[in-house]
Amino acid sequence: MSSGSQGESLQDQIYIRKRIYLKHKEQYINNLTALQYAVFAQPQRNRHRVALRFIKNKGVLKPMKRLDAHNYKRRIELFFEKLNKDNSIPEGDKKILKKYSDYLISEGITFGRVGKYLSDLKRASKLLGKPFRKADEQDIRRIVSVFERNEKYSPWSKRDFKLSLRKFYTWLRGTKEYPPEVAWMKVYTKIRNARTPEDMLTEEDVRKLIDFAYKVQERAFISTLYESGCRIGEIIYLKINQVKFDDYGAQLFVNGKTGFRRVRVVASVPYLLEWINKHPFRDDRDAFLWINDRLKPFGYSGITQMLYRVARRAGIRKRVNPHNFRHSRATYLANFLTEAQMKEFFGWTQDSKMAAVYVHLSGRDVDNALLKVYGVENKNEKKESILKPRDCPRCKQINQATNKFCSRCGFPLDEKSRAEIIRKTIERKEADRIMDKLIEDDEFREMLVRKAMLLGMGKK
Repeated sequence: MSSGSQGESLQDQIYIRKRIYLKHKEQYINNLTALQYAVFAQPQRNRHRVALRFIKNKGVLKPMKRLDAHNYKRRIELFFEKLNKDNSIPEGDKKILKKYSDYLISEGITFGRVGKYLSDLKRASKLLGKPFRKADEQDIRRIVSVFERNEKYSPWSKRDFKLSLRKFYTWLRGTKEYPPEVAWMKVYTKIRNARTPEDMLTEEDVRKLIDFAYKVQERAFISTLYESGCRIGEIIYLKINQVKFDDYGAQLFVNGKTGFRRVRVVASVPYLLEWINKHPFRDDRDAFLWINDRLKPFGYSGITQMLYRVARRAGIRKRVNPHNFRHSRATYLANFLTEAQMKEFFGWTQDSKMAAVYVHLSGRDVDNALLKVYGVENKNEKKESILKPRDCPRCKQINQATNKFCSRCGFPLDEKSRAEIIRKTIERKEADRIMDKLIEDDEFREMLVRKAMLLGMGKK
């Protein structure tokens, strides 16, 4: 067959391509690893498509688009599958919701937000008990009142419910201004944060989680998730080439809601280095950084299950969902960073109020000012992070914060362990010195020989 033969099956093409790589192993080793990853680390239904894409690009895997960690697109498909089977929703409303979904997606609204709107509107349809088009202001007031009285929903959920209705009816009525059905709504954005400092993960909690994470990848992920403060969708599909090490630590190049940004990490560097060095596809810089036992990219559910499993072992009873790591990190860094720096680090837009909320909750400025009035020094202001990497005093190796001994030379890293070893060394030397003096005494030496003979240790 000619090189351009169309009669070859996909399997034949893969086999031939692998043979070519094996003949030129030195030159193509990275591409061969990429081919294996592309074909075998994908869901079964995607393997042929990905392998074909690999072959068409002559052994080069092109950068993939930002992936959906929460699988929102599939959730919308499942939403409509269930909606079509739901007899409590009028048929006309089902068609309206499908058109509205198409409209939102065409406007560039994210799949996650579209799913939220649809979920709220399905709930509204059931509460209305009549088609959307026949509802008036009193009907909308009635269902909002029912929703507001339901203690099952958080203040944020109630706020989002009203926003969903307002946006939907503006589209449904085809008006530029809010129509009468929803024009009366007052949506307050100042909602008290129900979370308390006791709900936040402290550095001590994170260190304990790392201690009880038995796998190298788990330790690296937990440390990176907390220190970076990234959204789960930004960090879960990181690739090896998106981690750049330098003299100060490492930078993560993440793609989030506000586009690409760089996130500096320091404490996580020893964990990341150890994991990347043991990564099954470390030679393929385009491989996903976090993979499961089947060598596939981790999904959201897999990550949350891993976090809860480690938390149970560590005895941590606080929330350990990925967002609480971000929330906890923001609460911690609000004591040190300005609002502008917080926005840059956490990927918030310039008009976002989130940074101001965290800085306000920290009470940093007021607390420091009051302490200065009384001439009291804030010791916490200079407190060093317990997650900071530990330098070995002997060989200068950078070690993980949880290490008690140097990973290179075995030297103890904390003062207590070093003091204990020094004490034992001194005691041993002193014991050796006393024993040497005693051995020099003839009477003592003869006594030792007799004792050895009695115990059967002497020469026969």
